[in-house]
Amino acid sequence: MTYQTAKVVFLPDSNLTESKILNFPHPRTTESHSYVLSNNVLFELKELDGDNPHEKLNHMRPTTKKDNLPVRSFILENNEDPENSVILENGNLILSTKYNFAYVLISYFTTQIRENEKRFSRYQSIEDFIEILSENIPSILELPESLVQKSLVSITDSIREGESDFYRYSEDKILQFLRNKVEKLSKNFPSSVSEKIVKPLLFPINFEDEIPEIIFNLALTKYSIFILSSYLHTYWTTKLLKSYDFEDLDKYIEKTKNERIQKKAVEDQLADINQLNAANKRANGKAGPVSKKPTPSKKVASSKLSRGPLDSFFAKKK
Repeated sequence: MTYQTAKVVFLPDSNLTESKILNFPHPRTTESHSYVLSNNVLFELKELDGDNPHEKLNHMRPTTKKDNLPVRSFILENNEDPENSVILENGNLILSTKYNFAYVLISYFTTQIRENEKRFSRYQSIEDFIEILSENIPSILELPESLVQKSLVSITDSIREGESDFYRYSEDKILQFLRNKVEKLSKNFPSSVSEKIVKPLLFPINFEDEIPEIIFNLALTKYSIFILSSYLHTYWTTKLLKSYDFEDLDKYIEKTKNERIQKKAVEDQLADINQLNAANKRANGKAGPVSKKPTPSKKVASSKLSRGPLDSFFAKKK
């Protein structure tokens, strides 16, 4: 059997009867996005289509002309009953990855705080927060209260009165939360991105020289922010970048960029000189010496070929 629309989905290793799909606004685009709640843990669903912008030969991957999808399929074989094996024409994978609900809350606060700042400037209970959030994010009511509370604790100021906790919006706490994520990511930076994108921008003009460690660490921090920005409102991406001092990194990149430009200019000049010299040599080789028969009265000097202005510079020394 062949299925055109079926897909392979990798879900967390748990009892599927305890899992359910929920939709929340994506923290950056605010468009509806699918998540899986399994054993009180939230997972994001991402579709992988084989498109890898970091791969040099990515543009050569085979795709269909109709919808630009990868040319591949899945064959799911039933060992017990081979006749019931199936072929899935869509070769894309949907992968579930653990997700922090705090990013959804940060996006919500960022858009709502400007409209009604007073609403979030006072301490409120977890129940009040969930009720307010449910006005724009109704699926939050399907999340365990403990999951929402854990996310609130990491990005808000909190106090305890009696046996209850109360929370208040805090921009400082959100910034610190994001900086902690950046630091963690920079220390576990993807080597594939580092080797193909970060290091090529930092290589010194002399390959025997090493990239200064402080510059490399600053570069990892900056690109960690760009990776994290896929989950952030542009307001927080800008604020994160301003919270670090990248002046030394920017100066280093500008310096190496100018050195590369100067080196290329010199190489281009040498290439032009070599090309001109080669052309002159070819011209001399084709023409050959011109000779005339001597006469009794006088000698006729053989004519000289015109030579290039740099021939004497490249001529062999005797």
